[in-house]
Amino acid sequence: MQASPPEDRITSILLRQPASPPSLLDAQRRMAAWVGASPPTARAACEGEADAIVRGPVGASAETADAFVRGPVGASADIAVAVYAAGYPARIREALLETFEVVERIVGARAFTDLALRYAVACPPRSWNLNDAGDSMPAFLASDVLAETFPFLPDLAELELRIAQSFHAPVEDAADLAELSQWTAEEQAAAVLRFQPSLFVVSSRWPLAALWRSARSGSGAIDVDLSSGGHAIVWRQDLDVMLGDLDDTEAAALAGLRAGSRLGVTMDALCARGVAADQVARFFRRCAQLGLITSFTNH
Repeated sequence: MQASPPEDRITSILLRQPASPPSLLDAQRRMAAWVGASPPTARAACEGEADAIVRGPVGASAETADAFVRGPVGASADIAVAVYAAGYPARIREALLETFEVVERIVGARAFTDLALRYAVACPPRSWNLNDAGDSMPAFLASDVLAETFPFLPDLAELELRIAQSFHAPVEDAADLAELSQWTAEEQAAAVLRFQPSLFVVSSRWPLAALWRSARSGSGAIDVDLSSGGHAIVWRQDLDVMLGDLDDTEAAALAGLRAGSRLGVTMDALCARGVAADQVARFFRRCAQLGLITSFTNH
């Protein structure tokens, strides 16, 4: 007997066999539509109501689901679909909360739950790793209703996303800059530096680092002067993610070097703007002391 193709076997497990069995892709799309059709069920699950999983998915036809979904013995397909309708958004909300803790503190638990439900529908995960579930959140917030009340929210979400990404990034060995000090002035000017994968800079018209620290240490109330912006630097040190502030000169120097600009070109560009060479040199030494530079070359 010829074995069924893998796609057909998977489909038969999930679905009943109508006259024309759907493809695996069609089955997945139908399931996604049923799972996403129940905002009340999803919200109840996110808020911890134990009976959420036994509610039928609002907006989805039980007859339609019964035609394709194989439910538990003695239970309807409606019940089977409701389990996923409740569980999927709850898991997405948990993943988002793990990354966007300060956003949740500022907007409140209920508003964050509603945000998570809107986001789950508009930006379904494209990765098997739930750590990546919030990758599109900063862009999503830029046009979300919450940005009308909290205009800094998209930038704050980007900072929190970078903090999470920094935590999961590998830590490479720091470069031994003693070798660089032995190069000639011409060789040093031609140097191209490479930095830790965990290093990020988030620039904003809002004071993101101060805002993040204030909201995280308190109840979420905004107790920060929002009239000036800045540059937040994020990097990983051992098992901890560090957060600091950069001035305009430091941010410009780091942006140029991380983009692959040669050390001499970056120094010349900053000096042309009236920045003292020793100021840039101090920042360079600071990066070296923190282990942010992992390699350098002049080729």
